[in-house]
Amino acid sequence: GGTGRGVIARITPDGTLSVVHAMQTNDEGYSPYAGVIEGSDGNFYGTTYLGGAEGGGVVYKVAPDGTYTVLRALGQSKQDAVLPYAGLVQAADGFLYGTTLRGGNNDKGTVFRLSTSGGDFSIIHHFDGANGENPEGALVVGADGNLYGTTLQGGSGNRGTVFRITTTGTLTTLYSFPSLGAFNAQGQATNATGANPRAGLLLAADGNFYGTAYQGGTGGWGTVFRMTPA
Repeated sequence: GGTGRGVIARITPDGTLSVVHAMQTNDEGYSPYAGVIEGSDGNFYGTTYLGGAEGGGVVYKVAPDGTYTVLRALGQSKQDAVLPYAGLVQAADGFLYGTTLRGGNNDKGTVFRLSTSGGDFSIIHHFDGANGENPEGALVVGADGNLYGTTLQGGSGNRGTVFRITTTGTLTTLYSFPSLGAFNAQGQATNATGANPRAGLLLAADGNFYGTAYQGGTGGWGTVFRMTPA
């Protein structure tokens, strides 16, 4: 974009690209790592990893005509959510839900909820390491209406988790990725099912969740995994 802070873009199926909005100031946020979602109201919602009035990133709304609004500047206290690496999801209750890489009571990341007006914000979970740490992936809404996601680190093996969380904040760790073991002949640390999932999950038509782990597996180069809702 014109200031180097990043843009929200639109591209037609034939490849014509146009800038919907370019971040103009630090307060608008900058470095949007994640994409946008289309809300039920027809507007688009997203996050920037950095910037905002407090420097912890922002949650924003942008209309199709490019009208841009900061809904929430993150980092308003020492325990606030900060650094949203992933984008958002809108649940059946109409609220936006997201994760932050850092922040919260333990500075190990959070799950937050925000209204589309920006007026109702709450952290519904503070990660503590034992139940996950540093979520980088976006949440997905399950068939049961709960939210599902991953953490990069934490869990019983300190290699990340898959979790379920209700919209009121009750979190259940569904799976902890195991510790990495011995190095193989290629110099890669291995384990059975992978380690350190950086991305979120996909709910597939067969009712299972699919995802990727950044490291580990029997070859040491990561895995693609399937997990039942249980």
